[in-house]
Amino acid sequence: MPHIHFIGDHRDRMLVKSRALADDLARIAAGDGPTPADLTDAPLLDRWLIGVSLQPVLYGSVVDHPRLGTRPAIRTTPVFAIDGNGLWARTWSRYYRLGREFNDAGSNQ
Repeated sequence: MPHIHFIGDHRDRMLVKSRALADDLARIAAGDGPTPADLTDAPLLDRWLIGVSLQPVLYGSVVDHPRLGTRPAIRTTPVFAIDGNGLWARTWSRYYRLGREFNDAGSNQ
């Protein structure tokens, strides 16, 4: 078997994340969004906006992120789906609950 170097993540973690993302996207495409359990522990991304870093990403302040904690500014991993009502987003690594969109957040809040 040839040696293959996976960029940015360990192969086994990448496979688990890819399968989880594919399963979530299949549910979303079928008209089912995230379950309440999916969003219970999802970090809140507030004052968010869509950016592009060769792939679409989200920028915003985050609350209760499992690795980053609470921070005033982050960039997510690539985003694959955003709820039409702006309630949640699915990125490469996880769901995010969405707070205020940047345009709606006001300049001093």
